[in-house]
Amino acid sequence: MHARLLLVTLVYCALPLARASKTAKFRCDYTYFQDAGAFLKLHEIPANWREARLRCHLEGGALASPLDSHLLQAMQTLMAGGPKLKCGVFLGIHATFSRGDFFSIEGVPLNKIPHKWAEGEPDNYNDQESCLLLTPQGEFADVNCSDTYPYVCYKKTPVGMKTMCGTVDPGYTFEPKTGSCYKFHSTPRTWSRAFMTW
Repeated sequence: MHARLLLVTLVYCALPLARASKTAKFRCDYTYFQDAGAFLKLHEIPANWREARLRCHLEGGALASPLDSHLLQAMQTLMAGGPKLKCGVFLGIHATFSRGDFFSIEGVPLNKIPHKWAEGEPDNYNDQESCLLLTPQGEFADVNCSDTYPYVCYKKTPVGMKTMCGTVDPGYTFEPKTGSCYKFHSTPRTWSRAFMTW
């Protein structure tokens, strides 16, 4: 029988309230891009599309899509600042529900997202390519969702929202005895999933 753990508390980056900045925080491993109005993180270890989407969700964000030029610029900045990416990063744009009908995770159709296809793309190689990749040149390519690539997670900044803990997540509460913020997670998860959850 497999045991499941209940994640009881999670310390928010061990950031005491007294040292919280005036700018809202999301996670200490995400970078804030003001023009994009979002926090982003490049995951360098490749994953398949479904695992990448799940990891972003568990971190409290979403698999990034360049919904506008500011978000595209932020993603390219992250890609350029990390290791040399040979192919690119997974996007949150997919056609897993209806072949050929690409939508972002947020439900935005591809024709409403500014984009340029890489040369020879889309090619739907072997009729198996239902996910999209952002190349280092800022172009789109269709790829197999089961292939593994690095990916970018993002969290849009809620307008005007800032909690006492300095986060954009109202689930965190400040504990004066420890000087840290905590969040109770009521959904049971395995240890590895609990570790990924924010």
